[in-house]
Amino acid sequence: MTEKSYPYALPAGTLLHGNAYTYEVTRVLGQGSFGITYETKVRLSGALGELASDVTVTVKEFFMRDVNGRDGSTVTTGGDSEIFHNYRNDFAREARNLSRLKHPRIVKVLEAFEANNTSYFAMEYISGGNFDEYISSQGALTEYEALTCIDEIGEALAYMHSCNMLHLDLKPGNIMRRESGELVLIDFGLSKQFSSDGNPETSTRIGGGTRGYAPLEQANFRKGEGFPATLDIYALGATLFKTLTGHSPDSASDIYNDGFPADELQSRGISDDIIKLISWAMEPRKRNRPQTVGEFLQAVHRIMPSASKTRHSAGQGSAGTRGHSSEPTTKPFFINKYEECNVFRINWANDVPNRQKKKIRDLLNRMRKIGEHKEAHYDEYGENFVTTYPVMASIAPINNRDFSISFDEEYSAVDGFFESIKCAYLIEAVNLLLKLEQQTGLQFRLPTQDEAKCINPQFYHDKLFYNKLLLYSPNIGFSYIDNNKVIHDVDIHDFFDTFLIHIVCDRTKPAVNGRGFDISWTQPIFDEIRPIGFGFYKVRTGDTWNITTHLEPTGVYLPQSYEKISNIGIQTIPAPGYVPISNSFFGIIAENKDSVACYELKNRQFILKTEMSRAKWDRLSQLT
Repeated sequence: MTEKSYPYALPAGTLLHGNAYTYEVTRVLGQGSFGITYETKVRLSGALGELASDVTVTVKEFFMRDVNGRDGSTVTTGGDSEIFHNYRNDFAREARNLSRLKHPRIVKVLEAFEANNTSYFAMEYISGGNFDEYISSQGALTEYEALTCIDEIGEALAYMHSCNMLHLDLKPGNIMRRESGELVLIDFGLSKQFSSDGNPETSTRIGGGTRGYAPLEQANFRKGEGFPATLDIYALGATLFKTLTGHSPDSASDIYNDGFPADELQSRGISDDIIKLISWAMEPRKRNRPQTVGEFLQAVHRIMPSASKTRHSAGQGSAGTRGHSSEPTTKPFFINKYEECNVFRINWANDVPNRQKKKIRDLLNRMRKIGEHKEAHYDEYGENFVTTYPVMASIAPINNRDFSISFDEEYSAVDGFFESIKCAYLIEAVNLLLKLEQQTGLQFRLPTQDEAKCINPQFYHDKLFYNKLLLYSPNIGFSYIDNNKVIHDVDIHDFFDTFLIHIVCDRTKPAVNGRGFDISWTQPIFDEIRPIGFGFYKVRTGDTWNITTHLEPTGVYLPQSYEKISNIGIQTIPAPGYVPISNSFFGIIAENKDSVACYELKNRQFILKTEMSRAKWDRLSQLT
C-alpha cells in the first residue's frame, strides 16, 4: 500500500517548542481541513541542554488546507489572513477548553502553545488504532459489543455536556482504541464551549460536521437556540449504526426525505429494540430525539442484558429477533471449574476473557475481611442450621485511593481493573456489581453505614474526600456519606452525581453449584442459573424463567414464570411522548408473549408495579 503524501506537513526532525516541553516530529499521522496531526517525541530540557526521550506525544497543528501554505516551518496565509486568524483564535480557545477536560475516555491534553505563525496543542498518543479501522477489520460488531462501545463513548459525551461543551464531529474516525480495547474520544477541532446561558462562547459558526453523522440543523445553528446536546446525540446514534452495519448511514437529508433505513438493520438480524434506539437518536426532528445523553444511555443499559453476542451479516434475516424474544438457553452461564484467589473461590462465566480475569483477580486480592455473615438454612428434614461466611471488602487507606473504586474523573481505578466498565453514576455502580457477579459467580454489594466505618474509619474523621461514599442496605435503600453526614433518600435517577464506592462480598465461594445452589439438599435443581444482581438469580426450568435467591428458595419467586427477565437495574415504563423520570424504577421487566410486567425491587422483594398486554407495551414503546 502506498504511503499517503502530505506536501505541507512539517518534515521529520522538526522541533516544536511548547511552553512546557519541546517536541520532535517523527511522522505525520493525518491531515484534515483544519489541521495536521503529528507523532512526536518529547525532548527533556535541563541545565546542560536537551535530551531525547522515548515518550511519544501527539501534536496537532492548526493548518487550513485550502488557505495556508509554508515558508520553511512558518505557516503563510496569503490574502486570507483574516479568515485564518479568526479560525486560529477559535482553535486555540477550544484547545484550552479541551485541556480542562479530565476524563479517562477523552484524550488528555498536555498543553496548548503558539509557534510558526500558528497554534498547536499536544495530547497523549494512543497506539491502539482507530475505531473506524477496527470496525473495517472486524466487520459489523455484535449487538452486545456495539452497545458496550456506545456506552463508553456516551459516558465521555455526557461528561463533556456537563462541562457545557459539544464535540460536533463524533464518528468512528474520531474515536481511538487503546491496546486494551478501551475507547477514547479525540479530534475536538469542531468542538464548541457554551456559557451558562446556553450560548456559544465564540462568534464563529458551528461546523457542519460529517455527512451521515451530523443532523440537518447542525449547519444552520443560530445563537440563542440554547445548548443543543441533540447534535451529538444524533452522531452517537449514527456511530451505533456504523458499528452494526460496517458502513456510515445515509445523510440526514436522505433520512428526512426517504425515512430511516430500518430494513437494512432488520436484514442483518438486529433486534427491534436496537433499531428503535438508533432511529430515536437519528430522528430528523430534534425534539423527537433523546434530549440528554443520560436519557439515551438509560435505554442502552435496558437493552444491553438481552443483546446478542452473535455476529450478524447482511441477508442473514431477522427471524426470532423482532417482537418477542426469549432468553438464550444454548449453554449454562457458568463453567463448572473453580479457581482460588485470595480467600475467594471463583466460578468464571463462560465468556470472560483472560485480560478481564487478571483485572478481577487484582481487585479480589486487595479485599480484606471486615466481619462475618451468618446464613440460616433448612436441611431435608426441616432442621435449621447456620453457616458463617467472612465478609470481605475493598480496603482504602485515606492516602491511597488506588485501593478503592473511584468514580472521580481524576482517578481511574475502575479502568485499571475493568476495560469495559467505567463507573461515574449510581446506575453504573449497580452495573459494576452486576458485572462482577455475572463474571465470578460471587455476590457483591455496597457496604452499609456500619460496614463503611470498618472499611475505612478515617473517612469519618477526615474531609480530604470530596466524593460521596455510596451505601446500601435493604431496609434503607441507597444512601451516601458526604463530609461525615449520612444522606438518605438518594434519587436513583440522579445520573449526574459522582460517587466513591467500596465493594463488599458476603461469601468467598459461589452460591451456584452445577445447576443448583451450594447450601443444602432442599435446594431445587434448574436447567440454568444466571445472577442478576443484589444476591438474586434468574433461573430457567424448560423454556421459562423465574427469580430466586440461594437463601430462600421458596420465598422470592415471582407469582408466575416468564419467557424473558431483564437484569436488575434502572428500568422505564413506556408512556406516550416524553417519558418523565417518575416512570423509571429500580427493578426488572418480565415478559411473556402476550404480557409485560414491571417489578420494583424494595427491601429485597419484588413488588408488582404495573402489568399490561404485549400489544399495549409495544404501542407505548413506539410512542416513547
